[in-house]
Amino acid sequence: MRVGKDTHHPLLRRVGLGLVSFQQLDERMEILVGAWGPLPGDRQTVARGEIWCLLVCLQRVSGHCVYTTDNDAVSLGWHQGKWRDPSGPDADLWWRIGRVLQERGSSMSCSVLFVHSHLEGEDIVRGVAPRHLVHGNTIVDSFAAVGADVARLAETERARVHNIERQAFAVRMRILQSTLEAIQAEERVLMEEGGSRRQKQSNSDVVRPPAASVCGFFGTNHCLKENTKSCSRCQGFSSKVRRTDWSSTTCFSLINVDGTQYRPPPGHRVHLGGGFAHESHALNYHASLDLWFCTRCGCYASQQLCSLGTECAGVVTGNRKDYVGRISRGLWPKVLSRAELASGKRQGR
Repeated sequence: MRVGKDTHHPLLRRVGLGLVSFQQLDERMEILVGAWGPLPGDRQTVARGEIWCLLVCLQRVSGHCVYTTDNDAVSLGWHQGKWRDPSGPDADLWWRIGRVLQERGSSMSCSVLFVHSHLEGEDIVRGVAPRHLVHGNTIVDSFAAVGADVARLAETERARVHNIERQAFAVRMRILQSTLEAIQAEERVLMEEGGSRRQKQSNSDVVRPPAASVCGFFGTNHCLKENTKSCSRCQGFSSKVRRTDWSSTTCFSLINVDGTQYRPPPGHRVHLGGGFAHESHALNYHASLDLWFCTRCGCYASQQLCSLGTECAGVVTGNRKDYVGRISRGLWPKVLSRAELASGKRQGR
Protein backbone atom coordinates (compact mmCIF):
# COMPACT_ATOMS: atom_id res chain seq x y z
CA MET A 1 0.00 0.00 0.00
CA ARG A 2 1.33 3.45 -0.89
CA VAL A 3 0.02 6.99 -0.41
CA GLY A 4 0.35 9.23 -3.46
CA LYS A 5 2.09 12.59 -3.86
CA ASP A 6 -0.71 14.60 -2.20
CA THR A 7 -0.26 12.88 1.16
CA HIS A 8 -0.96 15.92 3.32
CA HIS A 9 -4.14 17.02 1.56
CA PRO A 10 -7.20 14.97 2.68
CA LEU A 11 -9.26 15.97 -0.38
CA LEU A 12 -6.54 15.24 -2.95
CA ARG A 13 -4.92 12.24 -1.26
CA ARG A 14 -5.09 8.99 -3.24
CA VAL A 15 -4.01 5.63 -1.86
CA GLY A 16 -2.49 3.02 -4.17
CA LEU A 17 -2.92 -0.71 -3.56
CA GLY A 18 -0.60 -3.56 -4.49
CA LEU A 19 -0.94 -7.34 -4.24
CA VAL A 20 1.40 -10.10 -5.40
CA SER A 21 1.02 -13.88 -5.23
CA PHE A 22 4.15 -16.02 -5.38
CA GLN A 23 5.44 -19.45 -4.50
CA GLN A 24 8.80 -20.34 -3.01
CA LEU A 25 10.97 -22.66 -5.11
CA ASP A 26 14.13 -23.51 -3.16
CA GLU A 27 16.05 -20.21 -3.18
CA ARG A 28 13.94 -18.68 -5.93
CA MET A 29 10.64 -16.83 -5.76
CA GLU A 30 8.23 -17.31 -8.65
CA ILE A 31 5.57 -14.62 -9.04
CA LEU A 32 2.22 -16.13 -10.01
CA VAL A 33 0.13 -12.98 -10.33
CA GLY A 34 0.38 -9.30 -9.40
CA ALA A 35 -2.21 -6.53 -9.23
CA TRP A 36 -2.31 -2.84 -8.46
CA GLY A 37 -4.86 -0.04 -8.49
CA PRO A 38 -6.42 2.81 -6.49
CA LEU A 39 -8.37 2.49 -3.24
CA PRO A 40 -12.11 2.85 -4.05
CA GLY A 41 -14.30 5.33 -2.20
CA ASP A 42 -14.02 8.82 -0.77
CA ARG A 43 -12.13 7.89 2.39
CA GLN A 44 -8.49 7.63 1.34
CA THR A 45 -6.57 6.45 4.42
CA VAL A 46 -3.64 4.09 4.95
CA ALA A 47 -5.58 1.82 7.31
CA ARG A 48 -8.48 1.49 4.88
CA GLY A 49 -6.15 0.64 2.00
CA GLU A 50 -4.45 -2.12 3.99
CA ILE A 51 -7.76 -3.71 5.03
CA TRP A 52 -9.07 -3.47 1.46
CA CYS A 53 -6.07 -5.48 0.19
CA LEU A 54 -6.87 -8.24 2.68
CA LEU A 55 -10.51 -8.24 1.54
CA VAL A 56 -9.52 -8.57 -2.13
CA CYS A 57 -7.17 -11.43 -1.30
CA LEU A 58 -9.87 -13.36 0.59
CA GLN A 59 -12.30 -12.87 -2.31
CA ARG A 60 -9.86 -14.23 -4.91
CA VAL A 61 -7.77 -17.04 -3.40
CA SER A 62 -8.71 -20.68 -3.14
CA GLY A 63 -7.35 -23.32 -0.80
CA HIS A 64 -4.95 -22.11 1.86
CA CYS A 65 -2.95 -18.90 1.59
CA VAL A 66 -0.50 -17.02 3.80
CA TYR A 67 -1.26 -13.31 3.63
CA THR A 68 1.72 -11.10 4.53
CA THR A 69 1.22 -7.48 5.64
CA ASP A 70 3.41 -4.74 7.11
CA ASN A 71 0.44 -3.04 8.81
CA ASP A 72 -0.01 -3.48 12.57
CA ALA A 73 -3.75 -2.78 12.52
CA VAL A 74 -4.50 -5.47 9.92
CA SER A 75 -2.38 -8.08 11.68
CA LEU A 76 -3.84 -7.37 15.13
CA GLY A 77 -7.38 -7.03 13.76
CA TRP A 78 -7.16 -10.42 12.07
CA HIS A 79 -5.74 -12.26 15.08
CA GLN A 80 -8.27 -10.59 17.39
CA GLY A 81 -11.14 -11.67 15.10
CA LYS A 82 -12.28 -8.10 14.47
CA TRP A 83 -14.61 -9.24 11.67
CA ARG A 84 -16.82 -10.98 14.28
CA ASP A 85 -17.75 -7.70 16.00
CA PRO A 86 -16.66 -4.83 13.72
CA SER A 87 -16.24 -1.37 15.22
CA GLY A 88 -14.42 1.85 14.43
CA PRO A 89 -14.12 3.92 11.23
CA ASP A 90 -13.36 0.87 9.04
CA ALA A 91 -16.04 -1.41 10.50
CA ASP A 92 -17.72 -1.73 7.08
CA LEU A 93 -14.63 -3.42 5.58
CA TRP A 94 -14.21 -5.80 8.53
CA TRP A 95 -17.90 -6.67 8.19
CA ARG A 96 -17.37 -7.51 4.51
CA ILE A 97 -14.38 -9.68 5.45
CA GLY A 98 -16.64 -11.57 7.88
CA ARG A 99 -19.22 -12.10 5.13
CA VAL A 100 -16.59 -13.45 2.73
CA LEU A 101 -15.27 -15.91 5.34
CA GLN A 102 -18.83 -17.05 6.10
CA GLU A 103 -19.81 -17.47 2.45
CA ARG A 104 -16.66 -19.27 1.35
CA GLY A 105 -16.56 -21.57 4.35
CA SER A 106 -14.15 -24.49 4.03
CA SER A 107 -13.29 -23.70 0.38
CA MET A 108 -10.46 -21.46 1.58
CA SER A 109 -8.39 -20.72 4.66
CA CYS A 110 -5.98 -17.94 5.43
CA SER A 111 -3.15 -17.16 7.83
CA VAL A 112 -1.96 -13.57 8.33
CA LEU A 113 1.75 -12.96 8.85
CA PHE A 114 3.21 -9.61 9.94
CA VAL A 115 6.47 -8.34 8.42
CA HIS A 116 8.19 -5.00 9.00
CA SER A 117 7.97 -2.49 6.17
CA HIS A 118 10.81 -1.11 4.00
CA LEU A 119 13.07 -4.12 4.57
CA GLU A 120 16.40 -4.25 2.76
CA GLY A 121 19.16 -6.73 1.92
CA GLU A 122 20.83 -5.87 5.22
CA ASP A 123 17.79 -7.30 7.04
CA ILE A 124 18.19 -10.62 5.23
CA VAL A 125 21.80 -10.87 6.38
CA ARG A 126 20.85 -9.97 9.95
CA GLY A 127 18.09 -12.58 9.96
CA VAL A 128 15.31 -10.04 10.54
CA ALA A 129 13.22 -11.50 7.71
CA PRO A 130 13.60 -14.27 5.09
CA ARG A 131 14.57 -13.41 1.54
CA HIS A 132 11.18 -14.04 -0.06
CA LEU A 133 9.35 -11.70 2.33
CA VAL A 134 11.83 -8.88 1.74
CA HIS A 135 11.58 -9.21 -2.03
CA GLY A 136 7.80 -9.63 -1.93
CA ASN A 137 7.36 -6.51 0.20
CA THR A 138 9.52 -4.49 -2.20
CA ILE A 139 7.52 -5.64 -5.24
CA VAL A 140 4.19 -4.84 -3.57
CA ASP A 141 5.39 -1.33 -2.68
CA SER A 142 6.34 -0.77 -6.34
CA PHE A 143 2.91 -1.96 -7.51
CA ALA A 144 1.16 0.29 -4.97
CA ALA A 145 3.20 3.31 -6.11
CA VAL A 146 1.93 2.74 -9.67
CA GLY A 147 -1.64 2.49 -8.37
CA ALA A 148 -1.29 5.79 -6.49
CA ASP A 149 0.16 7.57 -9.54
CA VAL A 150 -2.64 6.29 -11.79
CA ALA A 151 -5.30 7.49 -9.33
CA ARG A 152 -3.84 10.97 -8.82
CA LEU A 153 -6.20 13.75 -9.84
CA ALA A 154 -5.37 15.81 -12.91
CA GLU A 155 -3.57 19.12 -12.47
CA THR A 156 -6.72 21.06 -13.42
CA GLU A 157 -8.76 19.30 -10.71
CA ARG A 158 -6.07 19.90 -8.09
CA ALA A 159 -5.96 23.57 -9.07
CA ARG A 160 -9.77 23.79 -8.69
CA VAL A 161 -9.61 22.36 -5.16
CA HIS A 162 -6.85 24.78 -4.13
CA ASN A 163 -8.80 27.69 -5.61
CA ILE A 164 -11.97 26.72 -3.69
CA GLU A 165 -9.95 26.46 -0.49
CA ARG A 166 -8.51 29.95 -1.01
CA GLN A 167 -12.02 31.34 -1.51
CA ALA A 168 -13.27 29.49 1.58
CA PHE A 169 -10.38 30.93 3.59
CA ALA A 170 -11.28 34.45 2.44
CA VAL A 171 -14.91 33.91 3.50
CA ARG A 172 -13.79 32.53 6.86
CA MET A 173 -11.58 35.57 7.49
CA ARG A 174 -14.46 37.91 6.58
CA ILE A 175 -16.76 36.14 9.03
CA LEU A 176 -14.05 36.42 11.66
CA GLN A 177 -13.66 40.14 11.05
CA SER A 178 -17.43 40.66 11.29
CA THR A 179 -17.55 38.74 14.57
CA LEU A 180 -14.74 40.78 16.07
CA GLU A 181 -16.47 43.99 14.98
CA ALA A 182 -19.68 42.80 16.66
CA ILE A 183 -17.79 42.16 19.91
CA GLN A 184 -16.26 45.63 19.82
CA ALA A 185 -19.64 47.23 19.04
CA GLU A 186 -21.26 45.37 21.96
CA GLU A 187 -18.55 46.63 24.31
CA ARG A 188 -19.03 50.23 23.12
CA VAL A 189 -22.80 50.04 23.67
CA LEU A 190 -22.35 48.74 27.20
CA MET A 191 -19.89 51.52 28.01
CA GLU A 192 -22.20 54.22 26.61
CA GLU A 193 -25.19 52.95 28.55
CA GLY A 194 -23.12 52.79 31.72
CA GLY A 195 -23.98 49.21 32.29
CA SER A 196 -27.74 49.97 32.53
CA ARG A 197 -28.61 47.21 30.11
CA ARG A 198 -26.71 44.77 32.22
CA GLN A 199 -28.73 45.80 35.25
CA LYS A 200 -32.07 45.47 33.44
CA GLN A 201 -31.45 42.08 31.92
CA SER A 202 -30.53 38.91 33.72
CA ASN A 203 -27.54 36.89 32.62
CA SER A 204 -29.81 34.20 31.20
CA ASP A 205 -31.41 36.70 28.80
CA VAL A 206 -28.21 38.24 27.47
CA VAL A 207 -26.88 36.59 24.33
CA ARG A 208 -23.16 37.28 24.23
CA PRO A 209 -20.96 36.91 21.13
CA PRO A 210 -18.20 34.29 21.26
CA ALA A 211 -14.97 35.07 23.07
CA ALA A 212 -12.18 36.69 21.08
CA SER A 213 -9.97 33.64 21.66
CA VAL A 214 -12.56 31.41 19.98
CA CYS A 215 -12.76 33.76 17.01
CA GLY A 216 -8.97 33.80 16.73
CA PHE A 217 -8.89 29.99 16.60
CA PHE A 218 -11.63 30.02 13.97
CA GLY A 219 -9.57 32.36 11.81
CA THR A 220 -6.34 30.37 11.93
CA ASN A 221 -4.46 29.86 8.66
CA HIS A 222 -3.65 26.25 9.63
CA CYS A 223 -5.46 23.44 7.79
CA LEU A 224 -6.95 21.84 10.89
CA LYS A 225 -7.59 18.12 11.01
CA GLU A 226 -10.83 16.75 12.46
CA ASN A 227 -9.38 16.71 15.98
CA THR A 228 -8.58 20.48 15.62
CA LYS A 229 -5.29 19.79 17.42
CA SER A 230 -3.02 19.41 14.39
CA CYS A 231 -2.45 20.82 10.91
CA SER A 232 -2.52 18.70 7.77
CA ARG A 233 -0.21 21.13 5.91
CA CYS A 234 2.70 21.85 8.27
CA GLN A 235 2.01 18.77 10.48
CA GLY A 236 2.40 20.89 13.60
CA PHE A 237 0.19 20.19 16.61
CA SER A 238 -0.60 21.70 19.98
CA SER A 239 -1.59 20.78 23.49
CA LYS A 240 -4.98 21.95 24.74
CA VAL A 241 -3.39 24.66 26.90
CA ARG A 242 -1.37 26.20 24.03
CA ARG A 243 -3.95 25.75 21.28
CA THR A 244 -5.00 29.42 21.14
CA ASP A 245 -1.38 30.60 20.84
CA TRP A 246 -0.60 27.94 18.22
CA SER A 247 -3.60 28.95 16.08
CA SER A 248 -1.99 32.35 15.40
CA THR A 249 1.39 30.93 14.30
CA THR A 250 2.54 30.82 10.68
CA CYS A 251 1.60 27.79 8.60
CA PHE A 252 3.83 26.49 5.79
CA SER A 253 4.14 23.61 3.34
CA LEU A 254 6.73 20.90 3.99
CA ILE A 255 9.47 20.05 1.49
CA ASN A 256 9.26 16.55 0.02
CA VAL A 257 12.47 14.60 0.68
CA ASP A 258 11.75 11.10 -0.67
CA GLY A 259 7.96 10.72 -0.84
CA THR A 260 7.77 9.44 2.73
CA GLN A 261 9.86 11.94 4.65
CA TYR A 262 9.40 15.71 4.63
CA ARG A 263 11.24 18.62 6.22
CA PRO A 264 10.25 22.20 7.10
CA PRO A 265 11.52 24.99 4.82
CA PRO A 266 14.53 27.00 6.04
CA GLY A 267 13.74 29.60 8.66
CA HIS A 268 10.50 27.95 9.83
CA ARG A 269 10.07 26.38 13.26
CA VAL A 270 7.66 23.54 13.97
CA HIS A 271 5.20 23.75 16.88
CA LEU A 272 4.84 20.37 18.63
CA GLY A 273 2.60 19.98 21.66
CA GLY A 274 3.50 22.56 24.29
CA GLY A 275 5.88 24.69 22.25
CA PHE A 276 8.29 25.03 19.34
CA ALA A 277 10.99 22.48 18.60
CA HIS A 278 14.47 23.84 19.27
CA GLU A 279 15.96 25.43 16.15
CA SER A 280 19.19 23.39 16.50
CA HIS A 281 17.44 20.13 15.51
CA ALA A 282 17.54 18.83 11.92
CA LEU A 283 13.86 17.88 11.80
CA ASN A 284 12.22 15.47 9.40
CA TYR A 285 8.58 14.36 9.33
CA HIS A 286 7.78 10.71 8.49
CA ALA A 287 4.32 10.65 6.88
CA SER A 288 3.63 6.92 7.31
CA LEU A 289 4.50 6.99 11.02
CA ASP A 290 3.06 10.50 11.65
CA LEU A 291 6.29 11.22 13.51
CA TRP A 292 8.77 14.11 13.83
CA PHE A 293 12.42 13.19 14.47
CA CYS A 294 15.89 14.73 14.45
CA THR A 295 18.34 13.19 11.99
CA ARG A 296 21.28 14.37 14.12
CA CYS A 297 20.47 13.21 17.66
CA GLY A 298 17.64 10.69 17.12
CA CYS A 299 15.06 12.43 19.37
CA TYR A 300 11.48 12.07 18.17
CA ALA A 301 7.97 13.29 18.97
CA SER A 302 4.49 12.07 18.13
CA GLN A 303 2.12 13.51 20.73
CA GLN A 304 4.38 15.63 22.95
CA LEU A 305 7.32 18.00 22.43
CA CYS A 306 9.64 16.01 24.74
CA SER A 307 13.38 16.21 23.99
CA LEU A 308 12.88 18.11 20.75
CA GLY A 309 12.21 21.18 22.86
CA THR A 310 15.80 21.23 24.19
CA GLU A 311 19.02 21.91 22.30
CA CYS A 312 20.21 19.17 19.94
CA ALA A 313 23.09 17.03 21.21
CA GLY A 314 24.51 16.96 17.68
CA VAL A 315 25.40 13.25 17.70
CA VAL A 316 23.42 10.02 17.84
CA THR A 317 24.25 8.00 20.92
CA GLY A 318 23.03 4.78 22.54
CA ASN A 319 19.59 3.54 21.58
CA ARG A 320 18.90 6.60 19.45
CA LYS A 321 21.20 5.21 16.76
CA ASP A 322 18.78 2.28 16.46
CA TYR A 323 15.84 4.71 16.50
CA VAL A 324 17.12 6.55 13.39
CA GLY A 325 17.79 3.26 11.61
CA ARG A 326 14.30 1.92 12.33
CA ILE A 327 12.62 5.16 11.25
CA SER A 328 14.53 5.13 7.95
CA ARG A 329 13.06 1.65 7.32
CA GLY A 330 9.54 2.81 8.12
CA LEU A 331 9.46 1.25 11.59
CA TRP A 332 8.47 2.84 14.88
CA PRO A 333 11.71 3.94 16.62
CA LYS A 334 11.05 2.03 19.80
CA VAL A 335 10.10 -1.65 19.65
CA LEU A 336 6.54 -1.78 21.00
CA SER A 337 4.73 -4.61 22.72
CA ARG A 338 1.43 -5.85 21.31
CA ALA A 339 -0.40 -4.16 24.20
CA GLU A 340 1.17 -0.81 23.28
CA LEU A 341 0.30 -1.33 19.62
CA ALA A 342 -3.31 -2.16 20.48
CA SER A 343 -3.68 0.92 22.71
CA GLY A 344 -2.15 3.23 20.08
CA LYS A 345 -0.43 5.27 22.82
CA ARG A 346 2.89 6.32 21.32
CA GLN A 347 4.84 9.09 22.94
CA GLY A 348 7.91 11.04 21.87
CA ARG A 349 11.35 10.82 23.42
